[in-house]
Amino acid sequence: MLFKDRLLPTNKPFEAEGHLYQKEGFFGSWKKFYFKLSEHILFKLKNSRRNKWIETFELTDAQIYSVGGKSFSISFPSNKETYIFKAENAEECENWIKILSLSARNEKVVCPSSSKTRLYIEAILDAAIVTDLQGIILEVNSSALKLFGYTDTELIGQNVAITMPDMYAKYHDQYMERYLKSGDKRLLGKPRNLFAKHKSGKAFPMELCLGELEEHNGFLGVIRPLFAKDVSIDEEKRESIYNRFQTKIDNTFQQLSSIIDDELNALKSQSADLQCNIQAMEEEEIRLKHVNDIMQEDIRLLELETQLLEHTYVLDISKECLASEESCSNLIENFSEKQSELLFCKQVIQFKEEFNKISSTKEAHHYLKRESSKIFENYLENKRITISKEQLATIRAYISHPTLNMFDTIVNDILINI
Repeated sequence: MLFKDRLLPTNKPFEAEGHLYQKEGFFGSWKKFYFKLSEHILFKLKNSRRNKWIETFELTDAQIYSVGGKSFSISFPSNKETYIFKAENAEECENWIKILSLSARNEKVVCPSSSKTRLYIEAILDAAIVTDLQGIILEVNSSALKLFGYTDTELIGQNVAITMPDMYAKYHDQYMERYLKSGDKRLLGKPRNLFAKHKSGKAFPMELCLGELEEHNGFLGVIRPLFAKDVSIDEEKRESIYNRFQTKIDNTFQQLSSIIDDELNALKSQSADLQCNIQAMEEEEIRLKHVNDIMQEDIRLLELETQLLEHTYVLDISKECLASEESCSNLIENFSEKQSELLFCKQVIQFKEEFNKISSTKEAHHYLKRESSKIFENYLENKRITISKEQLATIRAYISHPTLNMFDTIVNDILINI
C-alpha cells in the first residue's frame, strides 16, 4: 500500500498506537520508536508528534509470537523477514500481541485504550469529542451525537472541522500545525465562547473547553451550548449574535494582519539598511586597499630615487678622480693597492642589480639573506678589506635581518678614499 509523501492517513482512525522498542537484527541494540496501527498497516514514526512515517509493516498473514517477558516478534512468510519488538511492560506487550494478531487475521480490532476512553467521556454530561494530534475524531459521547445531529460512524474518522462553521474550519488545520510546532498551551483548559455547526448546516453559539490527552496523544473538547436552557430565543436573535461574533472575528483577523504586515515591512527595512552598510564597508575596504597600493608604489619610487642619488654621487666622485693626469695616476696606484676594496664594491653593485630583477617576494628574501652573508664572509669577516670596529659590528647586526643598502656606507667610504 502506498501513501503519498510518507504521510499518515488522515481520513481513518488509528486502532492502536504507542511506543515500542525495535531491535536491529537479532544481536543489535534496541531503539525506541512510535507505532500506529490502521487497517492492517503498522506505521513506524520517530516520535508521537510526527505525521510522516519512516517504515511500514503490512500485517496481513503475518505471524506474531511472544518471545517472553516484554518482547514479541513479527514474521513475514512472504519475504522471510522477522522483526523483534519490546514493550514497556508485560501487560502492554500482551495487548500489542492481541491487537496485531487480530489485524494479521483481518479481524476487527477494538483497542482497549479506545474503549476506556469511550467509557470516560460517556460519563461527561456535556458533549465531548476526542481527536488525535491531526484533528481526526477518535471518540464522541452520546451528548455530542445528539448536539450535532450525527451518528458515531458519521463522525469518527472525520476531521473535527466538520463541526465548525466555515469561518473557523478554514483556519483550523493552520491552528493545529502551529500548535504542534510551538507547543503553546495557553488555549488549553480555558473556556471560550465560539460557534459550532449542526449537521443541518445551522450555526449555534457554544462554550468550548480544550484539554490535552498525553496518554493518547490527542485532545479532548467539551462543548456546552449556550442556549440549551433558553428555548425562547428565536432564530433572528441567534443570527444577530452570530453576525456580531463573525464581525468581531473578522476585525481581529484584520488587525492581526495589519500588525504582521507592519512587522514584516520593518524587518525588510532593517534588512535593506544592513545590506547598504555591508556594501559601504566593502567599498571602503576596496578604497583602503587602493590607497595602500598607491603608498607601496610611492615607497618603491622613493627607494629607486635614493639609489639613483647614491649612484650619481659615486659617479661624480669618479669623474673628479679622472679629471687630471695626476689624479689618474693616483687612481691607478690606488686600484692596485685597493683591489679587494674595488672587488667588494663591484660585488655589492652586482648584488643589488640581481636583487632588483627578482619578482617573487619569497625568492627575493632568500637571495637577500644568502648573498649578503656571502659578501660579509668573503670581504669583512676575513678582513680582506679594512673597516672600523663600529662598522663591522653594525654590518654583523644586519646579517640576521639583511637590507639591500646595508653595505652602502662602506662602498661610499671606499670610493671617496680612492
